[in-house]
Amino acid sequence: MTAALLTIILAALAACGSAFAAIPTAPDPFYAADFADVLEQQTEDYIIEQNGMLENACGAQIVVVTTDFLDGMDIEDYAYKLFNDWEIGDKNKNNGILLLLAIGEENYWCMQGKGLENVLTSGDIDDILYYNLEEDFAAEDYSAGVLKTFDVLYDTVYEYYGGSASSDSY
Repeated sequence: MTAALLTIILAALAACGSAFAAIPTAPDPFYAADFADVLEQQTEDYIIEQNGMLENACGAQIVVVTTDFLDGMDIEDYAYKLFNDWEIGDKNKNNGILLLLAIGEENYWCMQGKGLENVLTSGDIDDILYYNLEEDFAAEDYSAGVLKTFDVLYDTVYEYYGGSASSDSY
């Protein structure tokens, strides 16, 4: 009886553990965190460079994270936790964007801070992902899809803050 109870408790703890997957520590700089090792170095460098300009201009940040798996977490929950743990975007403006690719799970997600919800609605983000990432993601050309998606997000945010679009794909 005791062994059966212990087995049930251990199984319940294991199930709960997957709901609290460990979010990786943010690298420095954290704008392009390619934990799945699927992005070309040139793409990562470009994202880092463009983010430096964007953050200096308005405090916004567009962070791209790739991972193999989400350790049993729902992608939306994982993205939300990562977004908050890494404190993406300006704290007062809440103007960060996270593009998350879960390669092994063949899934991706993008979310924006509340300060950008008027300029980048969830519907806008869905369209951006569909027209700029979907085809390349399916073809496993992650760098190409990430770059196209990043450029559209960058231009939208930069223009929102009164700048002129300055992101030219490498």
